[in-house]
Amino acid sequence: MGGAAKLQSARSRVYGVMTVPWAVMGVGQVVGGVPNIWSFFRPQELNPYVWSWYATSFLFSCGFAYWVLARDGSKYVLALNLVRVSGFNGEVQVSENGVRIIAVLAPLFTVVWVLLLWLMDIPAVALQ
Repeated sequence: MGGAAKLQSARSRVYGVMTVPWAVMGVGQVVGGVPNIWSFFRPQELNPYVWSWYATSFLFSCGFAYWVLARDGSKYVLALNLVRVSGFNGEVQVSENGVRIIAVLAPLFTVVWVLLLWLMDIPAVALQ
């Protein structure tokens, strides 16, 4: 398999996996288990659709970390331009080590994000 074909194959797999949490969110809304989009900001309700969305987001971030750290995915991340960092003077170029740091922090960020949502207790908004 040539370099361009290998890169295209990796791009297709990565973009396919990136849609999974959003597909889970869509199923929760279409099936009717989630009243509105704002319910995804309320983990306190213990809605299984909402928690499955959190779980897929967490598993995706763990999979990303595994891919980058154990399978040398940082090269693909840079080649596919999946990580962009904006600084005060414009876009900052990310190195392979920078991608590894982001990959290590991604699962932790997901857990902290859910804990903050739990502690903030954002009121549910009824859509009209």
